[in-house]
Amino acid sequence: MSLADRKIVFLFPGQGAQYENMGSELIENNPVYAAAKEVLSEEVFEVIREGKKEALEKTKYCQPAIFLNSLALYFEFKKAITGYDMADGTDVDAVFKSPLSDVPAAMIGLSLGEYTALCAGGKISLSQAIELVNTRGNIMSKGVQGKGAMIAVMRPNLDLLKDIIEETVKNVDSDEVIAICNYNSPQQVVVGGTFKALDEFERLCVEKGVKKIVRINVEGPFHTEVLKESAEEFENFLKNVEYLPSDFRIYSNVDGNVYGDEMNNAQIVQKLKRQMFSPVRFQDCVQEAIKCGYDTFVEIGAGKTLSSFVKKIDKTVEVLNVEKLEDVECVLAKLNSQA
Repeated sequence: MSLADRKIVFLFPGQGAQYENMGSELIENNPVYAAAKEVLSEEVFEVIREGKKEALEKTKYCQPAIFLNSLALYFEFKKAITGYDMADGTDVDAVFKSPLSDVPAAMIGLSLGEYTALCAGGKISLSQAIELVNTRGNIMSKGVQGKGAMIAVMRPNLDLLKDIIEETVKNVDSDEVIAICNYNSPQQVVVGGTFKALDEFERLCVEKGVKKIVRINVEGPFHTEVLKESAEEFENFLKNVEYLPSDFRIYSNVDGNVYGDEMNNAQIVQKLKRQMFSPVRFQDCVQEAIKCGYDTFVEIGAGKTLSSFVKKIDKTVEVLNVEKLEDVECVLAKLNSQA
């Protein structure tokens, strides 16, 4: 099967995939980072350049760092396919907007990764996407600071889990928050909430025999109602973005549907606003893409978390990873393999 015969979905990771010195092989010579240097403050860009683990764990630095790393790798991947030479005056946005083949590729990002997908798919220009992601990281960091946490639940019984959440709500004060915030795969969902609510949730999980729950090391309960006010603030920035037509199928975490060209700016703004405080439906996005005939998933960026989720959702699809610059040629060879 050659590249032209495949129906490819590109996957872009979210917060939590970062690692020390992420992007160090790309930062000096990649036009995505060059654009970021012009848009970001000197302080933020230097933190990303230095790539210290402790700094990259902070939401306000982590989000632009992961976004830039994924997008820079995607640019290198796309350049290797299309043969674009930046010396000929072609800009980065033109490279992103160009189709891979006659079959439109699809894009799915997890949380923050949805913004990488929107930029990689040409729906938002590079400069505006950098500004948006940087603003989002700052607003979300302030919005969740000290307000709660997240817990991964492995091999969940969703009916039981929803019953436990319902009982938790009854047992805590009305201003506490608890909800499923990520539907990642049949093997994992994530629950987010305020500290008291999560403590009660954990207690009930043990009482009712839930086998494995793990606290996640994040700044707070992302994709819950805790961020509703932050989303209102973020809406003002979303309204200033120009949303462009795209030849790619870009899936929304909110409902698993694509950002169709029939959607107007106001509809896109509302969907992205909701994305900040609504559960991430990654599993739905993947299943919708598979229903549409997509058979090859390529994760671009740090880690292999999304690839692991996809394999647990459907074992029949092919899954590949571009984590480093050196992976580009290897993955392209596999995509063009006749095997």
